[in-house]
Amino acid sequence: TRPADEAFGNAAPAPLMGGPCGHCDDAPLFRWSATLEVEAVRRMLKVPRGPMSLESQRYYPSHRLRTLTLITVVGTREVTARQLRRLLGKAAKSPWIASVALEKDRFLINGRGFGHGVGLCQYGARGLARRRKSAGDILDWYFSGAERARAW
Repeated sequence: TRPADEAFGNAAPAPLMGGPCGHCDDAPLFRWSATLEVEAVRRMLKVPRGPMSLESQRYYPSHRLRTLTLITVVGTREVTARQLRRLLGKAAKSPWIASVALEKDRFLINGRGFGHGVGLCQYGARGLARRRKSAGDILDWYFSGAERARAW
C-alpha cells in the first residue's frame, strides 16, 4: 500500500504510511496493461507531429509513476501519471502505473491493483485470512502504528 499523502496530498498519519502487502497476487487486477496512442499525448500537449522519445520516468517511493519526460519536436515536455490516466480512461484500472514504454506510435503502460492503494488491500486481507490470520492481525498488518480499541 502507499502513503496517504502520496495519493491525496495531505500529511499521512502513521497508520496510513503504507507498506508491503505481499498477500494479493491472486487478485484479478494484480497486474494490468493498456496501450495509448502517441497521437493522444501529442494532442494533449499541443505538440505538432514529429519524432517523440521517452527521456525519463520519475517514480514515487511506492514505485508508482509520478511523471514522464518526453522529447518532442518543440522540446522537452513533462506528462504526469494523472494526465496519462485521464487519457487512458477506463483502460487505467488504478492509479498505479508501474511502467511505461514507447514503441513506435503507442505507449505500452503496465499497472497494478485496483483503487487508490491506501490502507487495507482487500485481496491481501483475504489472503491473510486464508492463512488463518485473525481480523486483529490483518488490521495490524495494514495499519501499523494504530491502536485498536473497542468502540462499544
